[in-house]
Amino acid sequence: MTESDKIEACAHLLLRQVTDPFSSKEFAHQMQLMGIKVSQKEAKEILQSHPLAYSISETQFLSRAGFFTGALFSIKPTQFEIDNNILIMGSRSIPFMDPEALPHELTIVFDGAIVNTVVKELPTYEILKHYTLFGSEYASQIVALDPANKGVDFSSCDFELPPRVKLTCFDMEKLYKENGFVHGDRLLLQIQNWDESILEMIPLCERKPNPFVQTKAEIERAQWYEELETSFTDTFEFTGAASSIDEQLMYTFMTNMLKLSISNCGSLEEFLEESDRIGIVEFGVETRIWKKNEDIPLFQGLELNNPESCPEHIDGSVFSTLGQEFSPQVFKCMVLDEIAQGHEDFEHLFENRFKGIFEITTDISKLMRIPDDIIEQFRKIKENYNKFTDYEIAPIRHKALELYVEIVRLMWDLRIYGITTKNMPQSELIILAQLFTHLLRVMEMLENEDLPNHDIESIKLSIEGMFYSYEEIRVPIADAIEKAKKGRFNII
Repeated sequence: MTESDKIEACAHLLLRQVTDPFSSKEFAHQMQLMGIKVSQKEAKEILQSHPLAYSISETQFLSRAGFFTGALFSIKPTQFEIDNNILIMGSRSIPFMDPEALPHELTIVFDGAIVNTVVKELPTYEILKHYTLFGSEYASQIVALDPANKGVDFSSCDFELPPRVKLTCFDMEKLYKENGFVHGDRLLLQIQNWDESILEMIPLCERKPNPFVQTKAEIERAQWYEELETSFTDTFEFTGAASSIDEQLMYTFMTNMLKLSISNCGSLEEFLEESDRIGIVEFGVETRIWKKNEDIPLFQGLELNNPESCPEHIDGSVFSTLGQEFSPQVFKCMVLDEIAQGHEDFEHLFENRFKGIFEITTDISKLMRIPDDIIEQFRKIKENYNKFTDYEIAPIRHKALELYVEIVRLMWDLRIYGITTKNMPQSELIILAQLFTHLLRVMEMLENEDLPNHDIESIKLSIEGMFYSYEEIRVPIADAIEKAKKGRFNII
């Protein structure tokens, strides 16, 4: 493990567990107690870029665990769940719990005891309705990861689930019967330990003496729905469309936690089913929460170019001017692919990949300095390469890089020809950026030599799907680029 890997792992572990506000100085001190020496400046840089850390003032930070530990949310079980004495957790704990924790990995405590789980074979439509906050594009894959489906190869049918499927559910027979639970009653949940995914459950079984008079709880719940809608519209205005449903919900609740984390809260499921203004909408090949009947504007991260600072040509070192396109994960995958293809030196990688992507001429390439540390990284990766452990992954990586090069070439053209998002076909540009992001995740996975077979097959199918999506958007984007090229050279 490299020093940067150790720093990343230590920071991640610390941010999962700390729940009180802290400064960068305190964070650096805690890192040092764990054997990792970082300066206060380095600690601040880590916190400003880490997905689990959020700035709450000029000097103070709070972790995601800190925001949500102790938070309250509610679930209204369906008639189907009550009839079968189960609770399908699905995505109902989003955004309150660890986004990396799968539904079956949560621990629920009721009346001082852990609620048991039970495996049930259920109608798929009853399951998927509770997985919508993962994004419909990911729901079936998450169901497939349930240990109840161990040994079932859903990837062979592109994760199209059969009419009935097994699922790990929470066994609610004791709670439902002891509390006379009926449809309309709800469960209040509170996060006890964010890091270990532990929730405490309290049944709320309200019996109205007069069905025509609103109770205090009903009035507060109605106000809660109004507050939630206001919070959504505020975050839409402030942050735009986030990178995922989970992130959008996280910002929505974080910015109004005091009014939304109450005992008489409603549920996100009910809100999204009943709201006339806000719902889950399509966004490229993904889904987001946004205003109904409105197109989602391109969020800031998709603005691929600032024409005022766009270079007319490439000079200096390409490695110092590129950003995310050639992250350490991508670079390592490129090196591994070159070695797997039988090429032994960095010069071939430069000729084969970089010159092709950026249309660098031979004259310009002579002026470009390749940093010594890049050469050294190539050498170290080559020394540790094992073609036998890489046998199954190598062809998949090669296919992923083929697509990656195509996408980066388009993105680079958008930059050097000064094309802004407003001059592009919007839906195609969204999908291009999403494919780029998905491929970055694939590169991270393909670094691992010990990928399970089902993951390898899943990635293979995913890449095939991305190639299909890319072919659908390639021509409209290429046409827009050609149009922009001609526009720049028109004689006035």
